[in-house]
Amino acid sequence: MVLVSFVDGADVDTLVSDLRRTFVEVDRPAIPSSVDNLDELGSLPWTVAAFLALLATLASVHALVMAVRAWRRDLAVLRALGLVPRQARTAVRWQALTVAVVGLLTGIPLGLAVARPAWAAVADALGVVNERIIPWYPMAAVAAVTLLAAAVLAIPPGVAAARTRLAEVLRAE
Repeated sequence: MVLVSFVDGADVDTLVSDLRRTFVEVDRPAIPSSVDNLDELGSLPWTVAAFLALLATLASVHALVMAVRAWRRDLAVLRALGLVPRQARTAVRWQALTVAVVGLLTGIPLGLAVARPAWAAVADALGVVNERIIPWYPMAAVAAVTLLAAAVLAIPPGVAAARTRLAEVLRAE
């Protein structure tokens, strides 16, 4: 028995036919059907990821808008005491960034703790290589995009907080 490994870019069919002339029997390993079925997923994982990112973005915007509405009276009192509109916008931005940082600090370790055993189970069931590689470049990119998105998404609620009309809000008291 001889095992042969081909370099990337080699014409496998030609090399296999050359080997068949030299040896009596040449078998090419077949891809298991469960592995081949993974190819049929196509762009579904990316579509699900995009949907979840959109859902997270909408939830973040909703939370910020609701927080600013809940703080209307407090912001009006602070504005009456000397808080300038820029500081109100900054407070909303810091709230968004704090929520994003807490989410990243809990989500990334929890995701790694859940994803590693889940992938190990899937890989073992499929009979594929189970290498445990943690790509830090994509995680750092996701963290950076999350922080940037939180800062950008905080702009409209921050503007709304800065435009709080003191007289209207405090008159209700």
